[in-house]
Amino acid sequence: MPLVFVKDEDSVNVMGLMGLQSKKNLFIDTEGKWDSPFFLPAVFAAYPFQLAKAEDNRHMILFDEDSKNLVEGGLGNRLFDDDQNETETFLRYTRILTKIGESEIISKVACQLLLEFNLLQGFKFELPQSDTKIVPLDGLYRIDLSRFNNLEDDRFLKLRRSHTLEFIYAHLFSLNCISKLLALMNLRGKTENSLKGLGAKIFESGDEAEFSFK
Repeated sequence: MPLVFVKDEDSVNVMGLMGLQSKKNLFIDTEGKWDSPFFLPAVFAAYPFQLAKAEDNRHMILFDEDSKNLVEGGLGNRLFDDDQNETETFLRYTRILTKIGESEIISKVACQLLLEFNLLQGFKFELPQSDTKIVPLDGLYRIDLSRFNNLEDDRFLKLRRSHTLEFIYAHLFSLNCISKLLALMNLRGKTENSLKGLGAKIFESGDEAEFSFK
């Protein structure tokens, strides 16, 4: 999944690019199910639970009471045993939520440093959807490789100590997946039927679609 940056006033956030058209998620099939066996975002794996912080800064776990994942009457896997202790099922969710919380802290620090060191540049790319139609996708940011490669030693060291380097390399590597998204988008446009497993086939394929950065 491509990782890109977006700006919101004076802050920067990292986002996973799941589609190239408005309101169309290429990782969701026609039945509303996740369509990639290679990757599942942690926030989806943790559903119907979500980590939140109370006014006294203590962490708490919220849940979507309308979720079909939650059942009653002895059905499904229990979250607590007869002694009110957490079961392994619940502990698995808490481990995922803990990792999400840790990742959010690292992500926030990394984005602040990228903004402080002026390492982001706006970019857009053109998506050829047919022989005559070119669709621009803009409002996104990526690492400015020229600035990054010429970064002062003390700043580079600060990036390494804050785990921002791993963050940067993951972003750069992920940009190769944009061509996969384009290929998947074009295939779905041509074949609206028999789409089950199409995302998996595209992302395990070595074929590349063409697009241009600007």
